[in-house]
Amino acid sequence: VLHKAIEAGCMLDTSDVYGPFTNEELIGRAIAGIPRQKVIIATKFGLVLDASYNMSVDGSRKHVREACEASLKRLGVNYIDLYYLHRKDPATPIEETMAELKLLVEEGKIRHIGVSELTASDLRKAHAIHPLTALQLEWSLFTRDAEDEIIPLCRELGIGIVAYSPLGRGVLSGQIKSIDDLGEDDWRRTQPRFQAGAFEKNLELVKQVHDRAVAKGLTPGQLALAWLLAQGEDVVPIPGTKRLQYLEENLAANEVRLSPQELKELTKLADAAQVVGERYDPVLMQVRGDGSKPVIHKAIESGCMLDTSDIYGPFTNEELVGKAIATIPREKVTLATKFALYYKEDGSMAVDGSRKHVREACEASLKRLGVDYIDLYYMHRKDPGVPIEDTMAELKLLVDEGKIKYIGVSETSPEDIRRAHAVHPLSAVQLEWSLWTRESEEDIIPLCRELGIGIVAYSPLGRGFLTGQLKPEDLDSKDSRKSFPRFQEAAFEQNMKLVEAVKKLANSKDATAGQLALAWVLAQGDDVVPIPGTKRVKYLEENLGALDVTLTAEDLAELARIADPSNVTGARYNEAAMKANGLLQKVSVQRTDSKGRAQA
Repeated sequence: VLHKAIEAGCMLDTSDVYGPFTNEELIGRAIAGIPRQKVIIATKFGLVLDASYNMSVDGSRKHVREACEASLKRLGVNYIDLYYLHRKDPATPIEETMAELKLLVEEGKIRHIGVSELTASDLRKAHAIHPLTALQLEWSLFTRDAEDEIIPLCRELGIGIVAYSPLGRGVLSGQIKSIDDLGEDDWRRTQPRFQAGAFEKNLELVKQVHDRAVAKGLTPGQLALAWLLAQGEDVVPIPGTKRLQYLEENLAANEVRLSPQELKELTKLADAAQVVGERYDPVLMQVRGDGSKPVIHKAIESGCMLDTSDIYGPFTNEELVGKAIATIPREKVTLATKFALYYKEDGSMAVDGSRKHVREACEASLKRLGVDYIDLYYMHRKDPGVPIEDTMAELKLLVDEGKIKYIGVSETSPEDIRRAHAVHPLSAVQLEWSLWTRESEEDIIPLCRELGIGIVAYSPLGRGFLTGQLKPEDLDSKDSRKSFPRFQEAAFEQNMKLVEAVKKLANSKDATAGQLALAWVLAQGDDVVPIPGTKRVKYLEENLGALDVTLTAEDLAELARIADPSNVTGARYNEAAMKANGLLQKVSVQRTDSKGRAQA
């Protein structure tokens, strides 16, 4: 396989962590009798496995040099063509790592420098020390996060793009029909996209690629590689294989020519597929870096407020935001977070609104976010065991101390809003408000307007339902929505009628269903701020497009008719979730029989 790859003009790509070390040794033996100038070798350093196979990152100058010397020895060569920093060491400034790599270039031990899975900010810093030749990243029809920010930046700086896992870790080859096709010790079994529910949904994209490949007389893998090759002459995919026949199959993708229409259709397929699951599990994501920064940076640039909570993760979401805003001037970021909800040891959710917890939670959030004040600090849910006046008194102190600027509450009763507002003016009430959740219009929203409190609408897209993109099979086994009444099979089908009506009106305005749903929330008043969540820049931009959708009085009347609460089937939450969220209220229900007599 290696000899055929070299003969075909392929670059050999490896790393000292593969094996570890044995992969470089294998290549060293395979190329031993081949003239050095006929082989292009790329290898990597930075990832380190300890005796227990725990992974860490080392980008220190000392490790850079030691790792390079060791790789040269294992490969049996006196220089490496392309030497990558496999992952950035969070404890070492990228400038230090690059300074040592620059020395290795000057000494002739490496010819070109590359980096892998680097953020835009670090990419610029690294390139300023010494020109980068290549950035390695995951890119395929199955994984397209890099298109939002990193790939345009590479093209701006003139850095080549090396796409690893161009076949979606083998899925796009069409050879993996079920989880059972993976060996028991295959690491992919542990990754989110290969979990039950998610995997079956993700195979839908493979099937569509397969059908189009067959129509062109190709394999699905060849079509997937051809799509990637067509993205530009600066793109080099590096599919891995152990067999000669698959190498030859992959090489044949070079001969495939896709028309502009075919490229457009494949891209549209990948867009619509909405791949389920993160690329890696949380532990690997920490080592491999996270792709949320482009979204967060774009949101800030667009003037959006960032909304998080210490319960999200728990804690990791605040840490992620903290890392993303670390290099941005504080005054350019509007930051909202929340406290009070927490997980007990048994995994159940509880609420703590005590003065002690208010202060401890705030201090911890400030630390995780890496800031010295929080713009808007919410009580996530009211603690039934603590008078709201006590919670508010501590929040008022935090305002006086400059640790928070404004106070908000979330999912709070009208009575508690009045009591809280009497202790210190509330700036915002966060509540669920969308075309299919309108209960708050009866009492909470009029009260907010009476008191001059801003309204922050969470789940303005109905937990994704109002985008019109959701299908029952899209929800994997771990998705909390599967347990909610509105997402049950019969209710889902009924509620889709509402979505189809929204879609129809959206089409007449050249908007998406989601944009129309957001435009409706925005049209409810200048005191309303919807906070739709997303992980992708393209969806953020789509959401922002709602600002340009104008609704007439007739449109609003039609949407009010479509979204009348009587047209929505099922409650917001199941009983357990209602209780956990502090939303379960005792109600007295009386109904009569046919003769008008009370039954219950």
